[in-house]
Parts: sequence; C-alpha cells; structure tokens
Amino acid sequence: MSTAEQQVAGMIRYSVLGRLRAELDGRELTLGTPQQRAVLALLVLRRGHLVTPEDVVAAVWGEAAPASADNLVQTYVARLRRLLEPGRPRRAPARVLVSAGRGYVLTVAPGCCDLDVFEDRLRQAGAARAAGDPEGAAGHLRAAIGVSAQGQFDLGGWDALADVPGPYAAAQRARLTEQYLVAAEDLCSAELELGRAAALVPALSGLVAAHPLRERPRALLMQALYRSGRQAEALAAYSDARAHLSRELGLEPGPELRDVQRQILAGQPLRAEPPAPAPARVPVPAQLPYGGGDLVGRSSEVEHLDRLLGDSGLIVTITGPAGVGKTALAVQWAHRHAARYPDGQLHLDLRAFTPGAEPLSTEDALAHLLRGLGVAAADIPAGLDDRAALYRTLAAGRRLVLVLDNAPDARVVRPLLPGTRSALVVITSRNRLDGLVAREGARPVLLDVLTPEAAVDVLRSVAGDQRIDAEPDAAARLADLAGRLPLALRIAGARLAAHPGRPVAELAAELDDEHRRLAALATEDGDLTVRAALDVSRSHLDAAARDLLALLGLVPGPAFSGHLAAALAGRTLAEIRPALGALVTAHLVIEAGPGRYGLHDLVRLYARALPVPGREATAHRMLDFYVDQAVRGCALLSPATSFHPLTLTYPPADPVPLDSYDDAIACLDAERENMLAAMRWAAGHGWDQHTWQLPYASFSYFKFRDFEGESVATHERALDAARRLADREAERRTLGNLSLTLTLRGEHAQAAALAGELLDIARADGDRDLEYRTRCNLGYMLRHVGRLGEAVEHLNAALDMSDVDNPAGQAHVLANLGDCHQALGAPETALALMARALRLNETIGEHREQAAVLNSIAGLHAGLGQLPEALAAYEDAARVSAELITTGQHVDALTGIGDTLASLGDPEGARSHWRRALSVLGDTNRAPAEALRARLA
Repeated sequence: MSTAEQQVAGMIRYSVLGRLRAELDGRELTLGTPQQRAVLALLVLRRGHLVTPEDVVAAVWGEAAPASADNLVQTYVARLRRLLEPGRPRRAPARVLVSAGRGYVLTVAPGCCDLDVFEDRLRQAGAARAAGDPEGAAGHLRAAIGVSAQGQFDLGGWDALADVPGPYAAAQRARLTEQYLVAAEDLCSAELELGRAAALVPALSGLVAAHPLRERPRALLMQALYRSGRQAEALAAYSDARAHLSRELGLEPGPELRDVQRQILAGQPLRAEPPAPAPARVPVPAQLPYGGGDLVGRSSEVEHLDRLLGDSGLIVTITGPAGVGKTALAVQWAHRHAARYPDGQLHLDLRAFTPGAEPLSTEDALAHLLRGLGVAAADIPAGLDDRAALYRTLAAGRRLVLVLDNAPDARVVRPLLPGTRSALVVITSRNRLDGLVAREGARPVLLDVLTPEAAVDVLRSVAGDQRIDAEPDAAARLADLAGRLPLALRIAGARLAAHPGRPVAELAAELDDEHRRLAALATEDGDLTVRAALDVSRSHLDAAARDLLALLGLVPGPAFSGHLAAALAGRTLAEIRPALGALVTAHLVIEAGPGRYGLHDLVRLYARALPVPGREATAHRMLDFYVDQAVRGCALLSPATSFHPLTLTYPPADPVPLDSYDDAIACLDAERENMLAAMRWAAGHGWDQHTWQLPYASFSYFKFRDFEGESVATHERALDAARRLADREAERRTLGNLSLTLTLRGEHAQAAALAGELLDIARADGDRDLEYRTRCNLGYMLRHVGRLGEAVEHLNAALDMSDVDNPAGQAHVLANLGDCHQALGAPETALALMARALRLNETIGEHREQAAVLNSIAGLHAGLGQLPEALAAYEDAARVSAELITTGQHVDALTGIGDTLASLGDPEGARSHWRRALSVLGDTNRAPAEALRARLA
C-alpha cells in the first residue's frame, strides 16, 4: 500500500464484530441497502485480497442470484466508492476500493478494522501464555472480547455482522462467534489459573445457558464451583450436563467432563484445564506423496499461502484448469509446513478427474482417513454419519495436515473436514469450491498458467539447461505453444529429453500446426496427454455446458462477452448463465473481467475440434451479433451519422445494453480485437455479406480511435465483397468509407481517386446527397495533394448543394474552404470562413470538429503574428478536446500552446505543454512524438 493510499484508507474505520459500521473521519456512514452492506462486509473481511464479481454474487445471493446480479455488483461497488471517497474527482482513480485484475480490492489501513484488533490481541495472548504469563494472557483476552476489569464480568458476546444478509455473512458470523467463544473460554481458563474462581461462576453460567452443547464451558464451570467451595453444585453441574447431552444428542459426556468429575469425587486439586486423554499408541500418519524438487514458477503463490498460515489451522482451496500444477503446489507446500503439525499428514486422492478411475465416494474417503488415523478396518462404522462423527472425534485437537486432492465439489468435501481449528486442510480441484469459501471460510488460491520466463524454466528443468539455452527463441516459442501450462510444458520437455539430438525448433514447428498441437502434447507411451485431461473435465459437465463449450470454440478473438455466448446459442444471457457458470467453475472458461470471458489457448484448440451441429448458422449468429453491436455503438459515438439499414438473419435475442457514449466506447474497445478477427474470418470463409457489413458498421469507431491502418485492410476486403455481391449500395458506402480512411492515413492521392469513382456513381444514380458528401471529401483530399483550384471548385459546389438543416455538413465545408484559402495565401478570408464554421459547430455541440477548427484558427493567427489571439484559440481547443476519445486534436492544441509560449518568451511554460502533449501521445516513434522530443531537446 502506498503512503497516499494509507493516508486515505486511514481515515476510514470498519466494525464487523457487531452491526456492520464504517466511520469516515469519525462520522458514521450510511451504508445503504442490505445487499450493499453485504458487498462491503465481504470486501472488509477479504481486505487486501482480490474479490471477483463472482465472489460477490456467491456471497450476497448464493444460488438465488437474480439475472441482473452482475449489473447490481457494479452498481454497489460504484456506490461504495462514492461513499468511501466522497471528495474524489469523477475521473480520478479510486484509492480505497480499487479495481484490480478481474475484480476489486479494498484497502484497509493497519488497525482500522475491529477484527484486526481482536485477532492481534489473541496473538498477544497466545504469546503471553507461551511465555508463562497468565496475567498478561488474561489482560489481552479481556481487551479482545471487551471485558473491562477483573472480578465480575459479562461474557455476553457479540452478534457479528448482525445486519448483513447472505450466505457468506452467515458463515462468517458463525466463524466469528466461534472465535469469540474460544477466546472467552481461554479467558476463563486464565482467570481460574490466577485464582479468581468465584468471580467466574456467573459468567460461566451464562455461557453454559447460551451454548448448552459446548462441553468446555461446563467443565470450566464445574472447576470454578469446586474451587469456590461449592462441591455439590459442581457435581450437580455435571449431572445437568449429562442429562442435557443424553436428551439432545444421545451422547455421554466427553473425557474432559468425566475427568473433572473424577477429580472432584476424589477430592483432588484441579488444574486450570484437565489434560487431554492420552491417545492410543498408533503410528503417526505420514501419507504425503513425494514432494521433492523445485516448484518452478510458483514463488508468489507459495508466499501468499505462507502469509495465510497463522497460529491456528486453515482451509485452503487450490483450484485451476487441468494441468496447471495444483497437486504439485499443494503437496510441496504441505511438506514445507509439515513440521508445524506433529500429529501427522493425511493425503487422499478423491479421483474426481482421474482418467479411467471411479471417483471416491464420501463413505470410502472417510474409511481411508479413519484407517490413516489408526482405526482397524473391522472397527470402521458402516454409515456415513457414524464414520464422519468418529473421524471428527479422532481428529479433534490434533495438529494434522490434510491434503484432499482432485476433489469434485464442496458437497463431497464437507464431511471430510476435521471439526477442529488445529488442522491445516489443503484441497485441490478443477472446479471452483465457492461453497467452502462462503460457508467454511476457506481461503481460495486460483492457479493460472505460468509467466513466459517460468514456462521456459519448466522446459529447462525437464530437458536440461544446455538444450534450452542453446535455442532460447525456439524455447520461448515452444513454451507459448504449450500454453504455458505446466502439464503441457513437462510433456514437451519429456519429448525433448527422449530425443537428445532433436532441435527445439523442430518440436516448436510441430506444435505450431493448430490441427496437430493437442496430439503432439502427449508422451510417447500415451500415459499423459493434454487432450485426455481436457476430456475428463468435459465429461463432468452437463449437456448444456458441453454444447456451449463447443460453440465457444468458434469465437475467433481472445475474449468474449456473456451476451456473445448467448448469441452463439441463440438464447438470452439468463438462459445460458448456468452453463457458462459451469464452464467457469470447471476452469474451462476463464473470467477476463466483469461480464467477459476467455479460453486458454489449448482449451480453445480443444473446443474448436468439438462437433457443432449447424456450424455455419452458429457462425452467422456470432457475426450478426457483432454487426448489431457495432451499429448501435457507433450511433452513440456519432449521432449525426446516418446509417444505411442492415438486414440481419439472426438478430441477437439479448444484445449488449448500450445507453450512452461511455457505454459504447467501453464496449467497442473491449471488442476491438474480436471485431477485427471476425472481419478476417468472414472474408476467409467467403461470407461476403458480413465481409462488407462489419467494416461499414464499425467505421465511426475505427475513425474516432485513429485505427486507420486496420480500417483500410478491412474496407479493401469489404469493397471486393460488395462488388462480388453486385450490391450497389454496399459498394457506394464502402467506397466512401475507404476513401475517407485513406485520407485520414495521409494517402490523399489514392483517396481522391476512389472519391472520384464515387462521384461518378453518385452522378449516374442521381443521388444529390451522395454527390454533396463526396464533393466535401474531394475538396479535403485535393487540397492535400496541392490541387487547390479543383478543391475550391468542389467545396463551393458542395456549399451550394448543402441543406440548411445540415449545419454539421455546412461547418465541414466551410472549414475545408478556410484551409484552402489559407494555402492560397488569403489568411483573412480563411479566418472569416473558419469563424462561420466554428459558430455552427458550437451550436450543434460537435466537439471534435470544434477543436479542429479552433486549432486551425490558432494557426492562422500565429501566421499573422497575432500571438495572444493564437494562444487563446489553442487554449480553447485544448479545453474542448480534453474529453475526446481521440488524442490528435488535443495533442495539436497542447503543442500549439507550447509553440506560442516559446515565441512569447516563456520557455518553461512551453516545455510543460510539450511534455503534456508527449504524455498524451505516449512514448511512441510516431512523427509527432519525435517532433515533440526534438522541441524538448
């Protein structure tokens, strides 16, 4: 956490050990709706750690999530940001509740959450006990649970998160209540050791009444009564405990209660806590598999796990896709800390994803664990409940490591968890185990593919340093082709090791063929294959999820929205959400951001090979989805542009909601790579209708974002497709957009040639509107190739044809005429034309054109030596262009301000504006950037 973040976060204090509260500078905040409080509670309890939108949905609604849950999460997060940082400027980055990766992280300063203070007191109490200081331990425990003084005190407890709904809050409420009760019991034990028995009787009586099934408070009450000279009452307390346990559970009192009763009957002096009964002499289990060697590329995950591990036990879920190295991490980390758990290590492969093996049932799993704890096969109970009860009894109080590998889901795992805080439990699964996180407080660790460097290190560890270092580029390529997945990397390394003379580049070339890659990622004996691992994951899906995975193999780009997945299936997002969620849970689909998803490279190849009934129709549904999205998005980006209506065969049933300029630019930015890939795909398959429609629909976006190079290639293909279709309107629209794109890229001569073709078509068709627009564009293009007379002729003709109801068009023509007259050496005429264009653009709120005209006016003033007027115009241009999605006009304005200030004798002001312009451009090799660097030098 940076110093600035600490200062901001340090002004906010959180309370979870009662009603959820947040105070900003001592003022309690109003936390909003119950669901919004549930979101904040999750963020506070997971403070400093990533919380994904899916975590929020599971915590707040569980399995009853509404269809609008994703949107609600974004709304609640936005409201909480405004609440926690009320003075933050609208576009400034958040510093308390920040976006990170696929979700959010709440920054909480040290000591600013009451739970941190409570747990710190518990750690101090434990240290005091270990140092033989019962008085110190008692003091820290009193402070932890809110007991203010010695003598009479109340152990009334707290109702943590009392006003917070949702399954996560319920689970955490139970966890925090258990922590409180254990702390209260520890305090009573310390007070007994200090000789304060009489004062404890009322408090312990209250604890027993509130929690009659807990045996430790009853044992402590018996001791307190006996030490206070109330032997008969102590024995009566035992009788009451026995009657209650027998009536409610059908059980006899446990060894702790029985031991206290025996000591009282014998008149023996009592210790503060009776010793635990001596365990049966059975071998200490040591079942962890071999965990030697280096865990390549997982140092950050190991460090994170180390930080999670405290004095008490822990439940960790390690999840991720097939072959990502979950078992290796779990086993090696368990070995790393085995010495802290002297009562043994248990390991059990639940075989949920083992090819050719039946998954282990919960009953059989419990039998394995009981045998590991020394129970003879003949003594293992028959029923599930009886096995689970005996297992928890034997594990109680023991410091054990338990690794449950290859788990299918939380339902199977839950009965295998020891009912004790002293054990370390590590669970691996290809499925997300959100239920264990929400109910049992498990700490999730999600494994992804390795970094490029770590992936090469895995190859090196298998094939040898010399082999890999001899061909570093080929090794890096091989690692990428293996998807940086540890299983695939080790298979590739093993194939190299088996053939010492084979060049690394040769194996990389074999994997470069997408059709052969999965087959190549198999050991020669067939024992390990990536395809088999993915087959097992797919076999665990229901039919809807299997079908959806095959459809997603058609997506040509790197990531996709949930709405696109719905379009592929011809359904709504709500209808496919369960199948999409199942794929995410199985780690066959990854979450690339709120509402966006992706496939790992090898999973994408696997999905592409799956059969898809009606493959071509499905592809057309996807292409129609992108056309629809581009048309609606560009209509918001350029509302003055008239779109030729496009006919869609498969209009999406659930299109992406786009309601504003910001929605449109965010959506199209996210989909840019997909749209380009879809354009190439449509052209490659000979689907001419989509080959011209997609570039046409997205033209305004690519123009605004300055992606001329990409737009030229797509429009050239589009023009060929339109001519093959003999679609006159498609040809006209595409010719116009291609010529504009070429001139934006500076290729004015070629652009003018195409515009001339379009002018001939417009005249032949008698289309005055198209003729007008083409003459406007021709004037601009011809000016840039020095044909000023022709340019003025076309622009004057366009001005005569312009409609008074089209102020944007008139302003465009006037601005171009002004540029022509400037080039002809008539700056005063140019200024007058520019002033008319500026007034029209101001009237209609056309900010991009307004900024361009202001920059031109500033340049004219500068050329006339009118520097104050030039500076004022440049500053107006900078102000108008600051919020535009394109950077060109803003860079020109800042550069012009710098140039003018330099001419006015203000070099520092000039440098400041040139640096700002360079930062807007970015550190590129583009000519404007080089020119700015030259000015600064």
